[in-house]
Amino acid sequence: MKFEQLCLVSLTLFIHVASTTTPPFSCDSSDPTTKNYPFCQTTLPVTQRARDLVSRLTLDEKISQLVNSAPAIPRLGIPAYEWWSEALHGVSNVGPGIKFDGTIKAATSFPQVILAAASFDAYQWYRIGHVTVQDLADTYQPPFEKCVREGGGSCMMCAYNRVNGVPSCADPNLLSKTVRGEWDFKG
Repeated sequence: MKFEQLCLVSLTLFIHVASTTTPPFSCDSSDPTTKNYPFCQTTLPVTQRARDLVSRLTLDEKISQLVNSAPAIPRLGIPAYEWWSEALHGVSNVGPGIKFDGTIKAATSFPQVILAAASFDAYQWYRIGHVTVQDLADTYQPPFEKCVREGGGSCMMCAYNRVNGVPSCADPNLLSKTVRGEWDFKG
């Protein structure tokens, strides 16, 4: 049941995006094999269209659409497509990302939104985002500190996130104590 719900949500989003623009591939009104499918009727509600499309997919076809390289489903006018474009994959073991020679060959590639949702793990992003004080000082802050101390950086852009409920752009520990106090930032 959860698998079907995931498929339905994914396809609802896909159909919603497709219905707001001229589709470059499927549901072509001149294609007699697809033009009469309810999921191709833009006048129908998106949920109804998604349900119709999911009901026409075999289990194997549903599964095939949840991977990196989703194959075409010609009988429904669905072309092959590629999900592999998210920035976090730039540091994985594929393409021009970071590579190592030891036992660990590449940096961790975190799952993207569709995969994170598929894990049904409500605390996953918390665990991924949890940074200890030591990790912050030893791993994440040194490149920024070098920009200030060695590079003479004259400005800093804060992130849009919150840490422990405090927006990073208003964090006195980060901006006043660390950046201005410890790193002697003058900008």
